[in-house]
Amino acid sequence: MAFLSALAVSQWNPFLPDNIRSLSSSGILIPCFIFLWVLSSLIEFLPNADQDVPWQARAILILALIRNVTIIAAAILSHSVEVIFTALLIFALLKMSVLLYYVAIRYGIGALIPKVSMLSTQLNYAVPFGLSGVFFNLRARIGQWVVAAVFPPGSFAIFSIAISINMIANVLRNTMASVIVPRMSQCESGGDWDGMVKLNNKANVAVSAILFPFAIFVFVFAGLVVEALYTDSYLGAVPVVRIYMAGTFMLAVEMSSILVVLKQGKFVLALSAILLAIASLVTYFGATLAGMNGVAIASVVVMFVGNILNFRRVSMCTGRPLRELQDWGTLAKLLIASATAGIVALAAWKMFALSWPLLFQLAVSGAVFVIAYLGMLFSIGGGFVISTMFGKPTQPA
Repeated sequence: MAFLSALAVSQWNPFLPDNIRSLSSSGILIPCFIFLWVLSSLIEFLPNADQDVPWQARAILILALIRNVTIIAAAILSHSVEVIFTALLIFALLKMSVLLYYVAIRYGIGALIPKVSMLSTQLNYAVPFGLSGVFFNLRARIGQWVVAAVFPPGSFAIFSIAISINMIANVLRNTMASVIVPRMSQCESGGDWDGMVKLNNKANVAVSAILFPFAIFVFVFAGLVVEALYTDSYLGAVPVVRIYMAGTFMLAVEMSSILVVLKQGKFVLALSAILLAIASLVTYFGATLAGMNGVAIASVVVMFVGNILNFRRVSMCTGRPLRELQDWGTLAKLLIASATAGIVALAAWKMFALSWPLLFQLAVSGAVFVIAYLGMLFSIGGGFVISTMFGKPTQPA
């Protein structure tokens, strides 16, 4: 992948745009940088796969600090794009050295030699998931493309704001998946499918404990959130934000990580391709029938269909009925606590804070929401979720 990426930006690519081709007078600087950058990015995933999260966290933070200092210094001292890319190339060499060092101390010097015999196995596993990831990212942007093609430029800006707020949920979901998948893989390789499903349950509950209240709060106070972040000029994004927040609940409860562990790459690839085609059609018809709201609704519906099919596939692979794949009772308690907190915070805002400055309205509403959420959650027996997240593993009586 690193070699293909470097080849794509090299002088040998006849389709390379002239503005990219002219960035490097030597012609080899950018390809070398891209090759090292893509290959060395393994340092951001490999320690986590070994369940050594502290090592990875330290490496990422230190390397990020060095990268920023290097780029800023090169820009201030040289005012030259060529020098900046040279500095980035040196940093990429450093990052590559860190990767080689980690592999050597963790797996031994012999692990630095590529095993060509394993290439076919790795490609058969990774390529379907990689392509499905490409299709997923394309599907995530279909809505923006349709809005840009059908509506005036201002509508695209409004729609993009709604997408940006929804991205917070994706970041949280992906972070949890990167932590939990290596442990789930160990369970699967040892034949402990019960342990694998339980880990997925715990991850979904932990994510839901944050995403459910986040989605409810943004849904209820979408107007305040959009105005605080982007000014009242973009309040037209509020309905779209609320629709995407409704879809956030499906991001919290997912089965895709189990499909990765179960090596269901071909299924995931086929489903991603089909959903991409469906999304292209339904978002366009949604735009023509209901404007930007129709685009958002179509995107959420496609997401829902994909989640349902993922659940069915996991049920078929594990032989477990849908009711046993998640801790639905605890998820229901989180949803009830979040909805109740939203109602309480909305009532408090209307009674006391309507005439206050915007940021005070948000701060007070948020404080009331958090207090109400935690109080309701503990009162209905779901407080053990919060206790577990803070390192005090307790279970409900």
